[in-house]
Amino acid sequence: MACLDLSGVLLNEAQRLEIGEIPEYKLTSFYDRKMVTELRRFAAFLRSEGIDVLHTHDFYTNVFGMMAGAIARVPVRVASRRETTGWRTQKQKLVERMAYRLAHRVVANAGAVRDQLVKEGVSSEKIVTVYNGLDMARIKPTADLKRDETLASFGLPCGDEFQFVTIVANLRHPVKDHPTFFRAAALVRAARPCARFIIAGEGELTDSMRALAKELGLERETFFIGRVERVAELLAVSDVCVLSSKAEGFSNSILEYMAAARPVVVTDVGGAREAAIDQESGFIVPPCDPPAMASRIVELLSQPELARAMGERGRERVEQEFSCRAQLERTENLYKVMLEDSPPRRSEHKMADDAPSARGGAEKNSSPLRVLIVAPSLDILGGQAVQAARLLARLREEATVEVSFLPVNPRLPGVLRRLQSFKYVRTVVTSLFYWAQLLARVRKYDVIHAFSASYTSFVLAPTPAIVVAKLYRKKVILNYRSGEAEDHLRRWRRTAIPTIRLVDRIAVPSGYLVDIFRKFGLSAQSIFNFVETDKFKFRNRSPLRPVFLSNRNLEPMYNVACVLRAFAIIQSRVPDARLIVAGDGSQQGALKQLASELRLRGVEFVGRTAPEKIERLYDEADIYLNSPDIDNMPGSILEAFASGLPVVTTDAGGIPYIVTDRVTGMMVERNDHVAMAERALMLLNDQVLALEIASRAREECKKYEWGAVKGRWISLYYETAGRQSHEIAGIVSASATTN
Repeated sequence: MACLDLSGVLLNEAQRLEIGEIPEYKLTSFYDRKMVTELRRFAAFLRSEGIDVLHTHDFYTNVFGMMAGAIARVPVRVASRRETTGWRTQKQKLVERMAYRLAHRVVANAGAVRDQLVKEGVSSEKIVTVYNGLDMARIKPTADLKRDETLASFGLPCGDEFQFVTIVANLRHPVKDHPTFFRAAALVRAARPCARFIIAGEGELTDSMRALAKELGLERETFFIGRVERVAELLAVSDVCVLSSKAEGFSNSILEYMAAARPVVVTDVGGAREAAIDQESGFIVPPCDPPAMASRIVELLSQPELARAMGERGRERVEQEFSCRAQLERTENLYKVMLEDSPPRRSEHKMADDAPSARGGAEKNSSPLRVLIVAPSLDILGGQAVQAARLLARLREEATVEVSFLPVNPRLPGVLRRLQSFKYVRTVVTSLFYWAQLLARVRKYDVIHAFSASYTSFVLAPTPAIVVAKLYRKKVILNYRSGEAEDHLRRWRRTAIPTIRLVDRIAVPSGYLVDIFRKFGLSAQSIFNFVETDKFKFRNRSPLRPVFLSNRNLEPMYNVACVLRAFAIIQSRVPDARLIVAGDGSQQGALKQLASELRLRGVEFVGRTAPEKIERLYDEADIYLNSPDIDNMPGSILEAFASGLPVVTTDAGGIPYIVTDRVTGMMVERNDHVAMAERALMLLNDQVLALEIASRAREECKKYEWGAVKGRWISLYYETAGRQSHEIAGIVSASATTN
C-alpha cells in the first residue's frame, strides 16, 4: 500500500490492518520538479519491492501510478474509474486517458461507468466491471440504540412525530446537486409538516446551501450535521434516504442506505439502477426533477409499511450482490488471471536489453549508439524543424549511431486528428499524445537529443523529454536554439534553470548562446547549424539586380516591418526594385497593410515555403535583407551565403558571431531601417564590393557544412553516454573544428 497524502478518513482503517509503514509520495503538481522526484522514488520502490500488481483508484493515483508502473515495468497495472461525467475537466480527462493507455486493465465500478469509458475511447476489452463492496458490520447499529438519545447526539429534534429524510453526500462538488434536494424538501414539507431534513457532509458549498434552505423557508426544518463517523446510527434514525446527484459512478451511499434497510429515492444517474431496483428497494427518479423526487419521498413517508418492506428488500440485495467478500473475490480473480497472462517480471540486468548503453564488454563498444532526436517536425516550418530534419537525414548515413525521431508536435491518429484543428484543444491533446510517445519510446535509447526554444515552448517541448529521460535514467542533450535565451533564463529563473540542470550536456549553435548560458552559471558548448551547400545554387550576381529577399517567419521578434520600411527608401531611389517576402505568421495581415500604407510596388508575399523549394527563392533574388530584433544563429543567413546573395542584416543576438561587417555581409543596428536601406544601396552602387562580400561569405560556409560538424555531434553523443569507441576516433579527428 502507498499513498499520495498520508492523511484522510481512511488512514485509521489502513493503519489497523498492521501492514507496516505506508510510503507517501506527496505531490504539489504534475508539472514541477517534485513530480519527477516522486515518480523516480515510486518507480524505484516498485522495482526494489518486486511489485507484481499495481492497482490505482482515482484520477491522481491513476496518472501518477500508471506512469511509475510503466517505468518500473510492473507486470500487472490496473487503473480505476469510479464516476461517469461531471467530475473532471476536459484537460483532466485527456490526462487520465493517457494513464489508461499505460494500464493493462481499467476497473469500472458500474456498467454505466464502463459505458462512459467506451464512449471516451477506452477499449472495451481493457475494461472490467467490479462493483463496490460494503462491509455490512459498519452499517449495523448497536442492539441497545435508543432513538431519542441518538437524535439528541446529532443535534436533531426528538419525538415520535418527526420523520427524517437524510442525504449523505459531500458539499464540495456541484454534481451532488443539493439544490434539487432542497427544492424537493420544500415540496415535501408542504405535504408532511413533520418532515425534517438531514444533510450529512462537509465542503465549501455548505454556506451557499444554508442560504438556499433559508431562501426556501426551510431554515428550521433542515439540519447540517457535517461529516458523520457514526453512519450506522444516523441511518437507523432516518426514515427515507436520498441521492440527488446529476452524475455518479456506483454510489456507496446507495449501498449504505440499503444495507441499513432504509428505503431510497435516488436519481437515475450512473450505476443507480444497478444498485437499487425501482419500486422494490425504493424509487428511481429523473435527475434535476424536484417534484418527482418530492412525490416519491412523500409516498414513502405516508406509507410506513411500504417503506419498511422496500428497506428490507434493499438490505437483502446488498448482502447477496454487494458484499465486501464478493468485491474481494472478483478483484483477486482479476489479479490471478492477469498474472497468469503476463510475462514474468524481468530482473534488472534483463531490463538492460532496452538500453544499449548498459551493455558490457566488447558489445558495449561495438554496438552503435542509439540516439532519439526530439524536435518539431516540418509541420511547424522554422529553423528548429529544418535543422532537425537535416541532422536526422545525415546521421542516418552514419554507422556509429542509430538515430530516430520523435516529433514534439505529433499528428494524432485517425479521427482524433480533427481535435488538432481547435485552438486550445490542439495544445492539450497534442501534449498528451507527445507524453505518451515519450513514455513508450525513450527507454529504448541511450541519448535523448532534445531541441529547445524558450518560454512556453520550453515547457511544452523539451521539458517533458527531459522529465521522461531522467525517469528512465537516460542521458539528455539539451540543444537550446532560441535567441531569447537571456530574457527567458532571467524571467523564468526559478523553473527553467533547475530543469536545465537536470540535463547532461547543453549544446547551442553559436558562441553567443555559450556566453549567455555562462552568465547564468550553465556550461554549454557550441556546435554550429549546418547548411546543405550543394542544394543551393551559388552564382555571382553580376550585374547585381535590385531584387531583394526576406525569408523569416512573420512574427514580431523578426521585425519584418523594418525590411519593408528600408525597402520603401530603396524603391524611392531605385523605382524598379522588387521585394520577395517569404514566410508566414501572426503579423502577415499587419505587414501587408504596412506595405499598402507605404505605397510599395513589386512586393510579393509568397507565404510559407517548403525547404525543398526555398533554394529557388534564393536563386531568384540578388540581395538578402534580415532585420530581427531578437535572434541566435539564423540558418537563412547561411543559406544566403551558400547561394551567393550578399547579406544586409541587423546585429541581433548571435548574428555578429557569424557575420563580419563589410567582410561577409553588411550589418546595422537593430530596427534601423534607414541604415539598412543605405547599406543595400551601397551594394547596388559598388558591385565589386558586393561580389567580394558574396565570395568571402561562400568561403565562410565551409565551417557550416555537415563535414565540419559531423564529428562534433557524434563525439558529443558518445561522451554524453559515457562511451569511448575507436570507431569514431578517425571521424572526430578529421572533422573537428574550432567555433
